Order: sequence, then structure tokens, then C-alpha cells
Amino acid sequence: MKAVFFILLILAMPGVGAKADSSNGSETEIWMNQMLPDLMKKEDEPLFALGHQTLSSGLQSFSQSIDSFFTHPRMDVESNGTRLRINGTSQYINKESERYNFSVNFSLDLPRTKKRLNLIFLSISEDLTQEETGEVGGASSPENSVQEQDYFAGLRLFIERNKNINISADYGVKLVMPLDPFARIRARESVFFGDWELRFTENLFWFESRGQGARLNIDFDKKIRKGLLFRQANRGSWLKQEGVVDYAHSLNLFHSLSKKAGWVYSTGLNSRSTRNPYAASYFVSARYRRSIYRNALFAEVQPFGNWSRDRNFGFQAGIEFRIQILFGPKYMRPTERPLE
Repeated sequence: MKAVFFILLILAMPGVGAKADSSNGSETEIWMNQMLPDLMKKEDEPLFALGHQTLSSGLQSFSQSIDSFFTHPRMDVESNGTRLRINGTSQYINKESERYNFSVNFSLDLPRTKKRLNLIFLSISEDLTQEETGEVGGASSPENSVQEQDYFAGLRLFIERNKNINISADYGVKLVMPLDPFARIRARESVFFGDWELRFTENLFWFESRGQGARLNIDFDKKIRKGLLFRQANRGSWLKQEGVVDYAHSLNLFHSLSKKAGWVYSTGLNSRSTRNPYAASYFVSARYRRSIYRNALFAEVQPFGNWSRDRNFGFQAGIEFRIQILFGPKYMRPTERPLE
């Protein structure tokens, strides 16, 4: 488009192409005054940019619909509406170990704040760990996803919210005795390369008891076809007090069977670094999720295998069951999640 624009501009110049003499000068002037502004307006939205924008918007909408259905914790953080999520989980490993867990995440949209301020009550481990490891799809092993919960209560301020950027800040206390003040700023940005979405998510946080820390998540998303999304997830986390950096990498395939059911197939590794990085564990998993009642009550089953350094990389098999209940204005009507 730019090449066409400059060719036309050159042809319209006096002495070139049209040879704008005194009898033709008025036509050139009309072209410069009327046609040129129209071309410049079109240049602001060239055809390739419109096509790229449409493709990017479609990929992003599909990615968000997948994460919304599988309740990726990032959707909790980026949603500014009233929402209550309750999880009940049981896990069995090698028919020997049993673990049970109950967690609650709550967000209340405060009136008269133009949807910029929320009152929050959430699970620290879900919000700060699973969100950044991409627990949906399993960039952390399922064995580590069931654990004792610590809760945080406070306020969330949405600083910037649009399709490509989300920035928020949390302030409050971790609900332990004595109370542990906590603060965090979180930023997410999406960048598009053809039919790939590159998503950066960074958390900078501080606990009075543990000091400052940071987590960075980088996801590569690609829509394979209708109902099928590939995600390569990468995570790094650091806590100053421990002086250790944890990494996780995973390959995930999200397969949407219908508006009510879907699978996530995952494999990956977790590693750790003090001076030299080393592999801590490997895992594979398959997670099935189904809507039982509208889009408010869900059941999940997730068989998995784990090879841990702590057990000399011996194989451990396990299975996890989860019941999830969602409350909020948009959760008591039929599922309207698009598959495209």
C-alpha cells in the first residue's frame, strides 16, 4: 500500500507522468487536496493491518474462551466482575497417598469505581503459583497442585485493561497470625506474530515475612483448528529470601469437544537453579473437564504420571478429581462459550 501511495504521489508531481502544465494544474491541485487525504486515511488502516488485526483478535478470543472454560487462574486475576469460585479436590498417588483440598477465590466489584476496584479474597497458592505456572495444562506437576492453602484479603486496582494489556495492583494482608502484609503489581501483554500469540505475564510481589519476589510467565499460543489450541508455556520464579530460581516448561494441547466438555493433554518438566540449573521433575497428564449444570458446576478427572528427582526419577502414577462451583451474574445461564 505504501508503494502504491508513493508511485501515485510521484506521478502527480509536476513534470512527471501527467506533466501538470498550466492547463492541467487545477486537476493536480484537486488530486492533492481531495484524493491524497483519502489515501492517507486508508494508509492508517491498510488491508494487511486489518487482516492481521482480525486474525489476532480471533486467536485471542479463542485463547480466552479456552482459558475461561478451563478456569485458568489468570482469568480470575483479569476479571473485574463479581465472582466466587469454590474448588474441592482429592488426589491419589500410587494407591498409597491421599490428599484433599478445599479452596475459595472471591472477587467483589465495588460500586461507583467504574469497575476499576475490587474487594478480593483468594488463595495465595492458586493465584501466585498456579496462575504463573499455567496450572491448566500443567506446567507444574499435579502432585504439587494439592497443598495447604494460605489466603489473602485486600483490594485490587485495575490500572489498565484492554485486549492486549492488563495491569493491576493488589494490596492487603495474608490471613495468618500474625497478619502478613502483602503487595503485588501484575502486568500482562499480548503480542501477535501471524497466527501465534506471545503472552508475557509478570508479577512483582512483596510479603513482610518473606521479602520481595518475582514471577515471569511466557506463553506461545496457536490455534490449530476449530476447538484445538496448542500452548507452549514457560515460567520462572524467584524469591530473594531463598535465593533460588524455579523454572517450568510444558507443551499443552487444549481439545474442546463441545461447549460442555474438553481435554487438556500436557507434558513438561520443572527445574531449579542455585548456581547451575538441574531438572527437579518430569510429568505427563490428561485432564478432562465437563459442565454438569449450565456453566456454574463442573467436574474434572486428571490422571497423571510424575518422575521426581527426590525419588531418583522413579515413576509415580496418580489421579486427581475436582468439583468446582462458580457463582456470579454470568454463571447462572446456559454456557455461551464459542468454539471458534
